[in-house]
Amino acid sequence: MVFKGSEQIKPDLIEGQELTVKIEGLNHQGEGVGRIAGQTVFVPGSLPEETVRVRVTKIKKRWIHGQLIEVVQASPHRIVPACAHYASCGGCALQHLTYTEQLRWKQITVQEALRRIGRLPEVLVHPTLGMTEPWRYRNKVELHVGLQDKTVDLGYYQRGSHQLVSFRDCHLIPESWLGIIQEIRNGLQQFFKLKLENGNYDPVNGVKTREGFPVKQVWLRQSFFTGEMMVVWVITKANNPLWPAWIRKYARELNQRYPQITSIVERVNRRSENGLGEPYRVIYGKLKILEGIGNLRFFLSPTSFYQINSQQTAVLYRQVQEYAQLDGTEKLIDLYCGVG
Repeated sequence: MVFKGSEQIKPDLIEGQELTVKIEGLNHQGEGVGRIAGQTVFVPGSLPEETVRVRVTKIKKRWIHGQLIEVVQASPHRIVPACAHYASCGGCALQHLTYTEQLRWKQITVQEALRRIGRLPEVLVHPTLGMTEPWRYRNKVELHVGLQDKTVDLGYYQRGSHQLVSFRDCHLIPESWLGIIQEIRNGLQQFFKLKLENGNYDPVNGVKTREGFPVKQVWLRQSFFTGEMMVVWVITKANNPLWPAWIRKYARELNQRYPQITSIVERVNRRSENGLGEPYRVIYGKLKILEGIGNLRFFLSPTSFYQINSQQTAVLYRQVQEYAQLDGTEKLIDLYCGVG
């Protein structure tokens, strides 16, 4: 740091420059947070209590973004991620941090939000209630479809990009889904082959632009209460000549192989990335599946907002009941919560 009289002058920083940073905290995206030259530095993959070498990738007026090069001094809470795809996949942010410490930092995040944003520093925030087994808990997943050299694949997008990361296992989804996802990969590959055989796909421009291949995403959603499962095909256009007949036939085959799939729905995505607000139609079975928490029942449609972790949603409801000291005679309204 350079001083000129009473004026503090920050040294010039340039993109590509390498710096040594002491990480002091985490932001809400799970990135390590430190300070250098009076500015905040965000470093994905770093943890509090660590000294790291970073390469500056983006410089803004109030903050810097850096790429982790080396962990000079590791946090005692750093662990080896359970997932083999963790380094490239954008689905998780903190698998390299112990679960106990993840829970502690979630508590700190809420405390800081109340203090800085809400101006409520005196509010008591209790420790985060974690899971006994914090894996395989998701009741919904949205997978992107990618084409590469005449091969169709499903996966997540790499963080901050549209680069598809394929996987053969994901520790966040039920293990029983893995066979279904592979079956859907195979089915989409069959459809792609059908298009090539019918000569209505440009193998040069089509693969690069996705034009002519209708499927953009595949969503899976399952009720932990009934076991019913929904598959949603998000397609880019409704006028593909081969798609309607093929998907009707394949939907029946999918249900025969996996009877728990009771809802197969198609959504036509013309504008937005996630297809919300777009038309949809039932291809096989019914539009909604039934979910339950305690004595409550919820009907979930393809676009219903519902907590992604059914087990912890039940814990949340029990805590609300305890804190509100309910005796069973009250009427409650659950607002701004999707299916409530």
